[in-house]
Amino acid sequence: MALAQAMAAQSCLLVVRSDAQPAQGTLVTCPDGTLLGAVDAFGQFCGSTACDTLVIGGHGLVPLRVAWSEALAAGHVTVMATARPLPTVDVLPWPTKRDRQALAAASSPDSSALRGFEGSGLRNALMWVPGVQMDERGHGGSTRLSIRGSLLRAPYGVRGVKVYWGPFALTLADGSTPLELLDPELVGTVDVVRSVGGPAYGSAPAGLLLADPPWRRTPGITGELKATAGPYGYFKLAGSAALRQANGTALTVGVLRLGNDGYRQQEYARRDQVFLAARWRTGRSLTRVLLTGQRAAWGLPGSIDSATAARDPRLARPYSLAIDAHIEKSQVLAGLSNETALGHGLHLRSAVQAQAIDKVNPYGTTPALSGYKDERIRAAGARLAVGGEVERRRLAFAWEAGLEVLLEQDALNERAYAYAVLGDVRTDARTQVGNGNGFLTTRTRIGERTTVFADVGLERTGFRLQDALRNITLTNDRPPVPYPLLGVEQDLRHGLTAHVRYAESRSRPTIWEALGSTGVFNSALAPEQVREGEAGLTLERSGLTITLNGYVRRTDGLILQRTVDNGTAEEFYNAGDAAQNGVEASARIGRALPGAHRLELLLNGAWQHHRLHLPELEGTVDVPGVPRWTTGAVARLRTRWGPWLEAGCRTVSALSASVSTTDRLPAYAVLHVRLEQVFRVRQETVGVFVHGEDLTDTRYTSFVQLNDPGRRYANPAPGRSVFVGAWLRFARESAGERSSGHD
Repeated sequence: MALAQAMAAQSCLLVVRSDAQPAQGTLVTCPDGTLLGAVDAFGQFCGSTACDTLVIGGHGLVPLRVAWSEALAAGHVTVMATARPLPTVDVLPWPTKRDRQALAAASSPDSSALRGFEGSGLRNALMWVPGVQMDERGHGGSTRLSIRGSLLRAPYGVRGVKVYWGPFALTLADGSTPLELLDPELVGTVDVVRSVGGPAYGSAPAGLLLADPPWRRTPGITGELKATAGPYGYFKLAGSAALRQANGTALTVGVLRLGNDGYRQQEYARRDQVFLAARWRTGRSLTRVLLTGQRAAWGLPGSIDSATAARDPRLARPYSLAIDAHIEKSQVLAGLSNETALGHGLHLRSAVQAQAIDKVNPYGTTPALSGYKDERIRAAGARLAVGGEVERRRLAFAWEAGLEVLLEQDALNERAYAYAVLGDVRTDARTQVGNGNGFLTTRTRIGERTTVFADVGLERTGFRLQDALRNITLTNDRPPVPYPLLGVEQDLRHGLTAHVRYAESRSRPTIWEALGSTGVFNSALAPEQVREGEAGLTLERSGLTITLNGYVRRTDGLILQRTVDNGTAEEFYNAGDAAQNGVEASARIGRALPGAHRLELLLNGAWQHHRLHLPELEGTVDVPGVPRWTTGAVARLRTRWGPWLEAGCRTVSALSASVSTTDRLPAYAVLHVRLEQVFRVRQETVGVFVHGEDLTDTRYTSFVQLNDPGRRYANPAPGRSVFVGAWLRFARESAGERSSGHD
């Protein structure tokens, strides 16, 4: 008996749910209630015990009693979920999964993708989502994001995509998004909605990025320290602590520091950030507070042409080096939200938030194309919504009506900056932007298998510019514009679901686009108009998920760039249209292997036929920067002993480099591999990893940052790179009742 116990003390057991996913956080006890531990993130329970029988279970799971010896012989056990209806007064934090997707194609990268790679940004997780393109300037620098092709506006910032952290909009009133604030340490889960966002979000024509803080999933306390190092001076240090009580009250705090000298000259990045996320329940109410502050800086090496990208990809523009072209930014975001169940199927949701951004930007690649920007942004927002649900026999109806208001004040002072010497003032503007979105969403379930979606939004955006340099005041207050959404979802049984939807939206011009580099406000610049139809199929069975979506999108009144003043300045105008059609597919396969090992396969692919029509062109051309097809495949092998191996490959087709030439960037494939070892030291968990990126040393150029008007290649990617890292985690589970709150 003693020998058997000693052998059991050195063994691990794989615990999975009925969908073959690791049962992370599931509690393991003896029959007398003695807590033995919890299942870790890889689905493993490794604990010394003298119990002959284990009890495995928790909130939402059917308790499983199993003999320890039998479980070890099998190598794994499966716990089943309970089927319990939600209480009618339960409060579901906004946005819920149903709200987020609104029938649209959506993907949720798993924790391995969010926590993998080198950790500099969300790019490493999002680039495996079909139809999504994301770039960073180096590791940790400025970011660009495009979902189903954001046309020619992507090189100049995040346009058309609306981003939320919890219930708070990171996107500003003018439609621009400081995405650099959303470090992976601040993200527990993220949903990527690839179609036109529902009216509840206002203007989101290119999709949604909906991130939630890293809450602890079970009652107890967790602390974690992480360190990563890589080539070209890259490092990242992070620490966090998370607490959760049985009643759902939770607190997460964290701090991080990132540094990178950069693959290219003048491509350095620095980031320091702290964050806090708290929530608590009072009766029928759930209150959340989110707060983060960041100081960041990154260099601007300037764009290079295709010949230089191939010959000397690490080279920066000499003038950019001479003036130290870069951005320094400080940003704070704070928000308070509350959801209250009013009873009788009614709920009330409210939120207030504030942002402050201070930014200094000496920029330029030549004396004629340079300047010094000093910008101060102060922003606020509020949201109020009321909704309810009614169920009568085979018919159920849910609705929500609300209003979201975003306000922004941008103070921009721009001066000439030739050869690093400050010159005359070119822009001295105070711009105020107000964006209001009223919405009504309805869901009607007919029988057990049919759901009809019918939403409408009414959005209005107004600009007011005070130009102190020219002593003028200009306004641009357009009438409200309705945004409809209609769709049907049908459960076809056997795990197969189908949907069709139609949605409209507009992509409003940002302050930077309205001003251009001339400093003269273009009040005639209008939003882009977007219409999209989508149809999709989803198959979900034990250990298998397959999705297939097709879309037809039309964008009219494109916001394009042109040079003025003999090529020394840039302005934006409306011209042309685009037809964007595509098909996206993804698959996730999970299998338990003999010996309590586990294999996962993640596959994705997208075909994008995006064509651009401009007044000066005959016919249509490919949209620059949008590949015709992309594919991705990731394989993960998790072993019962702790090692975890991941290998992945991404391929990108050749793509157009310009609307005016036949230049094309060549197709490429990028391979990566990751080996991580997890083991226990006393009661703590330690992990070490080695991550190899671009194993074939492929030369390629980031596609989103392609700069069409200048025929420049903005960001050559580094070749073969190796990163190493380690993390230490301690966790203490509460022996009390598991939380009944929702994440």
